[in-house]
Amino acid sequence: IYTSINTLSLHDALPIYTFAVLKDKMKHDLRVWLLPTKVDRRVPLAGEILDAIEEAFPGRVLDPIHLDPALLNAPLVCDPITRSFPHSKAAREYGRLARFVTMPDAQRERWMALSLAQRRAAFEHEDEALAPPEGGSGTVERGAAQA
Repeated sequence: IYTSINTLSLHDALPIYTFAVLKDKMKHDLRVWLLPTKVDRRVPLAGEILDAIEEAFPGRVLDPIHLDPALLNAPLVCDPITRSFPHSKAAREYGRLARFVTMPDAQRERWMALSLAQRRAAFEHEDEALAPPEGGSGTVERGAAQA
């Protein structure tokens, strides 16, 4: 379920109720996760909201997608963020989301058993290793992105 931190409201909780109804009617277990987006790490309240969401929905909050100027620029070059700005924080976060969705169920459950803070700590090392070279902007020229 997509939810934007800056517009979080009761309206965002309605899909959760819908999934509960579907699960009951279909007699089938549905996996539902919350994907916080537009998380502004400069605003302390954003972290508090994430903590509150995680407390309310333990094991169901995916790793957030943070605000990143590259997300605004990627459509201008008509490429997905992972191709237009592959070294951006948003590209790494969407890459993690793609890996999560394609994980085997058992591995996904182990990952979601960790708190957001534990997962964030695991990413710090990865982020350092994937950072653009010294002096690099993390952007790709239009022609290079299509190559």
